[in-house]
Amino acid sequence: MIGSLNLGKEQPGAFKPIQVDVAYEAANLVAIAIQQVRLFSRVEQQATKARSLNQISRTLNSSLDPEQILQKLFS
Repeated sequence: MIGSLNLGKEQPGAFKPIQVDVAYEAANLVAIAIQQVRLFSRVEQQATKARSLNQISRTLNSSLDPEQILQKLFS
């Protein structure tokens, strides 16, 4: 469960079944959109990590001289 949608009126049965169905579907769409934003954020974070690891890997493979590698990594 991501959240809740509360609709209320003072009189019982104030909402028609179609209105309840529309509210239910709207809540589902909002939940899907929230989940997609969360997943997209995770994908972006993973892509950033992958780019960083790729850069480090390229730096480590660029030379056999440890001093040169350290200089490249921390410059």
